[in-house]
Amino acid sequence: MEVATNVKENCGDIYDDAKQINEDRAVKEEESVISDAANANDAE
Repeated sequence: MEVATNVKENCGDIYDDAKQINEDRAVKEEESVISDAANANDAE
């Protein structure tokens, strides 16, 4: 039973890390889109 508990805890940690990575990527992508839009407006 101890092994199952450890695996479950580790899976939870991996899942939380993956969610954070995805959130960080989404923020960077949004910043990139905003930056691109601002640069496009400056070019006009």
